[in-house]
Order: sequence, then C-alpha cells, then structure tokens
Amino acid sequence: MDKAIKCSLIAVLLSLSGAAYADKICLKLTVAGNKVKQSRLLTPSSSPCPKGYSEVIDTAQFTGPQGVAGLQGPQGLPGAQGPAGPQGATGARGPQGPTGGVATPVLGAGELMTGVYGGTFYPTAAGQFFIHTYSFPFILANPIVGAHYIKFNDAPIPEYPGTKENPDALPGHLCLYERDGLNRTDPGIINPVTGAETFDASWKYGFGIITESVDAASNTLLYSSFAVRAPANN
Repeated sequence: MDKAIKCSLIAVLLSLSGAAYADKICLKLTVAGNKVKQSRLLTPSSSPCPKGYSEVIDTAQFTGPQGVAGLQGPQGLPGAQGPAGPQGATGARGPQGPTGGVATPVLGAGELMTGVYGGTFYPTAAGQFFIHTYSFPFILANPIVGAHYIKFNDAPIPEYPGTKENPDALPGHLCLYERDGLNRTDPGIINPVTGAETFDASWKYGFGIITESVDAASNTLLYSSFAVRAPANN
C-alpha cells in the first residue's frame, strides 16, 4: 500500500473520536485507485457488525453542525368537524322590564279624518237641551281653529269644501255635514273638554253638539258626517 493510501486510512481512523451512541456505527473502508471510500452502517449495540465492517469506537466525527431549517410545507387540509358539545345549562331568568306606555295615534299635518255621528232623545217639553259628544280616533297635535255645522239644506261654500256624502275640511277646521235633523234648534259645536264654543289648546280630542227641542210632539234627532283636517303646522 503506497504512502498516500496509508495516510488516508490513518486520517479516517484518527477522525473517529467523540461521544458514543446507544447504537454503534460500523465502518467499511475500500480503496479505489488512490481514494479511500467509507461505508457506514448504524447497528444496534447488542449486534455485531456485518462481515467486512468494523465497529467505530468513537463516532463524534460523524456529528456535524445542525443545518438551517427547511421551508415551511403547505397548509394541510381542514380536519373533520368534531361532534357537537353538550347543551349548556339554562341561564337565570332576567328581571321583568318596565311596563310600556300606550301609543297615542296622532293625525299628521294636513291629514284628513272623517266619520259619522248621530244621536236622538225624546223631549217632554220644548226647550230641553240635547248634548252629544264624539271622540276623535286620532288626536290632533295642534287644536282646531274653526268649527262649522252645515245643515242639510245649506248651500255649499268654499269654507266647507265637502258634502255629507264626501266630507272634507280646510286645514285646522272641523266641518259637520248634517244628514238629517228633526225637532231641534240650530245646533252649536262645543269643545267637549271645556263645554264652551271658544277655541283653545284643548280642542283636539273631539267635539260636542248642543241643541234644544222645539216641542214635545216628536223625538229630537241629529245625524251627520264630519271631517276634520289637521292644521298644516302640526
């Protein structure tokens, strides 16, 4: 064996130093031309090395520095959905909320509300008063400024733009269109809150009719349709 090969073998053997592993390393050296080739096998410490291999007593030279971390692999597929968890316990009952208020419908600015009213009584003498009141289904945000009673034989005028069949009123006004009247004086319209014919801030909930019997010969009656249009500045 020439000097170069000897030197290579010596270098290999001298480089086998360091801490031992639980498994042993078996080494086989072969010479090819002027080069020495190493073949290594990891064998359990309780087993002998294969034929042609020799046990390396010190394997520290085979432990190199830790390499750099590799690239992160692609994200895996989502796993299957797990089973539903058990139902939680019923929570404690909360305190009762405050009592809500009653909504009051309000007639919007310039909106029209129509309806009918009627009443009758049997007088025992002339001059007996008959008063009948009516509540609007909607209140007015602002009070009316005029109220008019149109008898069934009155001619239409611009201030009373409707009829008993199609009642109408100007903004802020109440118009009553008589359909029938018997044994009564000319009716007056009053504020049912105050009982007066004057207009004030309370006249937005309805109206009242007041009249007198002419005699006791028959019943006194009034039947009319009405229209009230909310003031334009509601």
